[in-house]
Amino acid sequence: MGASQNDDQDGWFSLRPYHPNVRTYEATVVAIYAAGVALRQAARNLPGESGQALGKAVGTAMAEWDDEICGNGRKPGPGPHFASAEAIATEMGAVALTLPEGSSLRADMLGAASGLSRAAFRAAAGGASQPAG
Repeated sequence: MGASQNDDQDGWFSLRPYHPNVRTYEATVVAIYAAGVALRQAARNLPGESGQALGKAVGTAMAEWDDEICGNGRKPGPGPHFASAEAIATEMGAVALTLPEGSSLRADMLGAASGLSRAAFRAAAGGASQPAG
């Protein structure tokens, strides 16, 4: 089977905006963060050390995502950086505001948006983010 016009040379789908499965980079990242927030919610419902370990792992992963988006990740270098990170954080905040007021899901999504925004400001000032919760 030959490669389609939307495949990169190595066979992976590209993230070009015209790809039919990817709306925008920002929307994709918001969906990834939403999955992280949902996983954090699930971790709270697990008993004992397993829930705590999962919650800590999710927090660490989300802090790494913050760094990647802001250009401070394991592979430092060009990345979306400040403007894109702030656009993503704003979109995450908008998603959070559609969730029930007072819910822990809404609070976690707003917290993730706030964490990304703080990481963007730290990256702009030359520092790296700290693992979340």
